[in-house]
Amino acid sequence: MTRSATHAILPAADGQSEILTAHSAAFQEALSGAARIIERWLEEPGQQSLLALQEEWLQRTPASAQPAFRDGLLLRLEQRVRACRAAAFEAQDTFAHALSEEVAQLEEDDGHLTQSASCTSDNSQLNRPARQRRNALQLAGLALRLMLFTGTSAAPWFRAHWTEFDLEAQVWRKPAEPSPHCTPLPDQAVGLLLELQAFTRRQDGPLFDGANLAPEQLQAFLEQLGYSGLLGRAPSQIVRAELGASGRFGPALIAQHFDGAHDQVRFELSEQAAMLQAWANHLSAACAVAVPSYRQLSAALQQTEGWRYE
Repeated sequence: MTRSATHAILPAADGQSEILTAHSAAFQEALSGAARIIERWLEEPGQQSLLALQEEWLQRTPASAQPAFRDGLLLRLEQRVRACRAAAFEAQDTFAHALSEEVAQLEEDDGHLTQSASCTSDNSQLNRPARQRRNALQLAGLALRLMLFTGTSAAPWFRAHWTEFDLEAQVWRKPAEPSPHCTPLPDQAVGLLLELQAFTRRQDGPLFDGANLAPEQLQAFLEQLGYSGLLGRAPSQIVRAELGASGRFGPALIAQHFDGAHDQVRFELSEQAAMLQAWANHLSAACAVAVPSYRQLSAALQQTEGWRYE
């Protein structure tokens, strides 16, 4: 299926094709977050009913993203059910084939069945270091996308605690700044934060626990993807440069968002929110790669039209 630039897509999983939805691409992260929540629930289904799980997460999801989030839950569950059904039929065919081979062997050996090999799985359980590395990579991917959607550098995310976030109001209140500073959260960032909650199974304390993702691990991840080492390659610098080059937003508004600079004019939070949402929608439509490298992101942004004023 060709990825849509305007509609959100539930990623392919369990051998099932991706699903094109009727929701705007702005809600891609809400769909992806819902899919991860379902995966976590399926790992431990006895902890909570599916209906209770849905109601709990819908209460934390902004009203505009709730339909997409709900569909993400149901569609991901549909993928899993279809995959299980296909696996059951495959297992049935495999058993029938194995049985016919055993019967043939019985006839060949004059009534004595040969001993079947024991069923073992080398990858039934990942060892702890491998699981930790996998978790760190997934968290690093979430962190990178949060930086790209909000134009915020890595350090504030590592200082951030869940108490600073109001996901319903879509705002991040940063008490660690020289003065209290609010950062609006576009729909895509809210979806990522819900996905982060589902992944870490935490709604309090720091967003990123150093035991699971240390700053140096994130730095190494960013360097591997090409986001550091050269001027202008940090995610926050990329966002700032794109906002300025678009010609859609004044330098004072951009400076207020990135520097907290007010100068003579102080813009309303709603104006910053509109700016970031426009950028997030553009990024969602431009880049089809979930966790893009700097080269992939740059190519995608250069190929898209309608963002920059001529």
